[in-house]
This record gives sequence, structure tokens and C-alpha cells, in this order.
Amino acid sequence: MPNTIAGDQNAAVAIVNAVFGSAASSNLNAQVNQWIVNWKSFYTANPAAPVIPNPTAAQIDTAARAAAFGDAVDVAINSSVGPLQASEQNVLNNDALFENAQAVTAYNIAVTTVPQAPPFQGGAQTSNVFTLTTGQDTFAGTGHDVFNAPLSGILHNQPTLTDGDSLTDTGVNTNFGPVRVSLLGYAESGDR
Repeated sequence: MPNTIAGDQNAAVAIVNAVFGSAASSNLNAQVNQWIVNWKSFYTANPAAPVIPNPTAAQIDTAARAAAFGDAVDVAINSSVGPLQASEQNVLNNDALFENAQAVTAYNIAVTTVPQAPPFQGGAQTSNVFTLTTGQDTFAGTGHDVFNAPLSGILHNQPTLTDGDSLTDTGVNTNFGPVRVSLLGYAESGDR
């Protein structure tokens, strides 16, 4: 693709299609194109940034498109847009199992062709979702459970995670670990 405005637009479309797959959209095309423009401006103003003394316009163009590709991968993984995050997690799970001598791994194959990772020790990760009330609650979980503790009451200012609650985990590693409380008003056990 030539180092032109049209070439940048075509590069943006190619990047979006490669990274986001069926989730590709004109908004993503426009965003990636803007990243290419921004990176070109940055590399032009800071010519030593690509670690090439006195880079040519073509080298700046290549560096800008590569950086925009990296930005797109970051968004795809961290925002769960497109299939990349699930593939990346599956590859990491397979690698973890391989390092623990529990699975085989293959190199130099497409990420999307990596076989689905088997469950980690302890079986499939199933979970229950329990929602606490302002009264006394008793729940018995089986591991990897989520306990929602929203603020409740008429004014939605009464806590639902109270001293009288009895929350029991009978799954693997039968402790709750740290409890994370969200600003949205729910608690979640750390045993995930």
C-alpha cells in the first residue's frame, strides 16, 4: 500500500479486518486510520523514535502502521471486541498447562487453530451467582462463585453484605480470598 492518504485508509481497513474479524466496522476503520496519522506525526517530529537514524518517509509509514496495528490488538484484547481475546486466553491456558506438563502445545500455527484448552485441575470452572439481601443470608457455594452485594433498601443505601451473613465455599481451595467491592455496589469473592 502506497504512502498516501488512500494507502493509510486501505491499511486501516486491512488492520481492522485482520484484528477484529467479523466485528470490523467503519468506526474501527476511522479510529485505526487516525492512529496511523497520529503515529506518522509522532515519528516525523521524533525521527529517532523508530530507532533508525534519519528514517525515510517509507520507514516512518511502516512504523506508524505497525504501531497502529499494535494499538488495535490492545483494544481487541482489552475490550473483548472480536475473536482475539478468546483466542489469546486459550493460547495462554494451553501454555500454562504445557508448562505444568498437563498438555501438549504446538508452535508456528495460527492462534485460531490452537485446540481448546482442557479444564485446569479441579475440573470445569462452573460458578453460582448469589445476590445478598439486607437481611441474614446463608449461601453454600461450590467454588468460583460470585456473591453480589448491591446496596439496597428504599434509598439504595443499605449494605447487603452484613455481619449476619453466612457464605460457605465448598469448592477447591475453600477460602474466599480477598473480597473485591465494586463502586457499583457489589462484592465478589476472590476464589475465581
